[in-house]
Amino acid sequence: MKGLKEFLELLKSEKGILAEVEKVQDDASKVVAIAKKHGYTFTEDDYTDLRMEAVSGGVVGQELKKGWKKFKDFWK
Repeated sequence: MKGLKEFLELLKSEKGILAEVEKVQDDASKVVAIAKKHGYTFTEDDYTDLRMEAVSGGVVGQELKKGWKKFKDFWK
């Protein structure tokens, strides 16, 4: 099953999907719906937890931010 981490990897290469997500990034249910449309499955809580981890500077968040510097607005 393709989950949240795989979806984030997809966003690195699919600028159109990234643009969709950027527009609704503050609404977890909409992000989950976009992911589902593209064959990825994760919960709103998974997405929210990951965003909180990134904002709080946790280990996972730090690693994702390193690879996502050009997408820094995604983590607002």
